[in-house]
Amino acid sequence: KQTDLEAALREAQIFSAEVQDHLLWLADIDQALSSTKPVAGLPETAKEQLLRFMELYDELEENRSKVDNTLQQGQEYLKRSRPGSATNLNHDLRTLKQRWESVMNKANDKKIKLEIVV
Repeated sequence: KQTDLEAALREAQIFSAEVQDHLLWLADIDQALSSTKPVAGLPETAKEQLLRFMELYDELEENRSKVDNTLQQGQEYLKRSRPGSATNLNHDLRTLKQRWESVMNKANDKKIKLEIVV
């Protein structure tokens, strides 16, 4: 029983670190999106901006499945936990989902604006 508890604790710590890593990465991406210049009016400048932005956008798309898997795994943990015992996990998952949606919305808006100008 002690071994099972220790294994579960390690698994929880690893999962929690994974969620925190995603949150830090999303904060970096959010900062990068916020610090980019407004969409330029000149097509040449907008093309350059679009190319640079697409690197960021591609990184988001490449990591979509990782974030989705983490959220799904978290939901599985919540189902297995006793009611009321996983409030921190529930909060972290909500935060991750909200941050992901917010960053994706910003990225999609920026992509559309750049594509219109180009």
